[in-house]
Amino acid sequence: MGGEAKLAQRPSIFEIVAQEEMRGMVRRALRYILVKYATRYPRYLLRAAQHFDETYGLLLLLLERHHLREWGASFSENFYGLRRSRPAPDGTVRNLESKDIRRSLLFLILVPYLTHRLDEAYEDEASRSTLGLPAGSETSRANEPTWRRQCRRLLRATWPTIHLIIHGSVPVYTLAYAFQLTDFPSLWYHLTGQYLRRAGAEDLQADETRIKERALARTLALSRLPFLPRTLKRIGYLLQGAMGFLRVALPMGVFFLRFLEWWYASDYSRALSTRPIPPPPSPLLPASSSDEDTEGLHVPLPEDPKTCPLCQKPRVNPAALPSGYVFCYPCIWKWVEDRATCPITQTPTQPEAIRKLYLSSSAN
Repeated sequence: MGGEAKLAQRPSIFEIVAQEEMRGMVRRALRYILVKYATRYPRYLLRAAQHFDETYGLLLLLLERHHLREWGASFSENFYGLRRSRPAPDGTVRNLESKDIRRSLLFLILVPYLTHRLDEAYEDEASRSTLGLPAGSETSRANEPTWRRQCRRLLRATWPTIHLIIHGSVPVYTLAYAFQLTDFPSLWYHLTGQYLRRAGAEDLQADETRIKERALARTLALSRLPFLPRTLKRIGYLLQGAMGFLRVALPMGVFFLRFLEWWYASDYSRALSTRPIPPPPSPLLPASSSDEDTEGLHVPLPEDPKTCPLCQKPRVNPAALPSGYVFCYPCIWKWVEDRATCPITQTPTQPEAIRKLYLSSSAN
């Protein structure tokens, strides 16, 4: 492959980062959906939600294996029109073989799963060590085998270095790839010996031809089995149609998730969701002393707004009622505890509704 052609097929660093981010976005979306429906149907989905990492890993295994076999790329890579390839000894591009697919699945699924689990185990051990707690319950680990205790000590001693190598390699490979110092965008691609390239017109045409040939082969295989009941044949045709539908539905679903992610982070969403603050309700008017239901308990408002209506002195420790009127805290507490009403409006209230106001002396 010529240098110019190779450079034209080389994905940009933005495409690499985008497909990595999309993988994390799919994980978060699936977790949200599973947890939401697990609360609604706990009998069927609670166990899957509790073991989300294993559930997600199994689904990802089926999805990635299908995409690697059909298109020679993972789901997120295929979404951005990328392909995995191995350099041949003669300098040409070689498509993935079965051993390459197995190696890709190892670094796409098993290695991230083990890394996540070891991170959790190390954080648990480190937090216990920092707080001076024993490494687990004495009753639960009294009979723990010696090899497990040695594994825990080995984890505490070696995992920080391994973690630094894994995460420290990300900026190193990113910068090296951006400056065309390497063809591998990450450590995992380097370990698999695979690099990414853009899918050309020949790749897309070959993919369509291969998919049509496989669909035709499945249809002919079903039609050549006369001993199968008609119902099973229909199920086979439905599964074949479902696979074709998933080819379109999965990318559309991911595009919809990316659109929602952009929408809720944009100013348009905030502008539409921001509602004007409604005006405050009209203040309650003082009760008239001539009302029959006041029974002589009406307290008039003082002329000075800084005066407590009950003691007729400057307010001390101001406190307000839901009616909006302010009193001295001791005065209003005793009044409400005895009469359970607002002394100004005569509306029912309780001592729990009294709210103390913390104001400066000039505002009292």
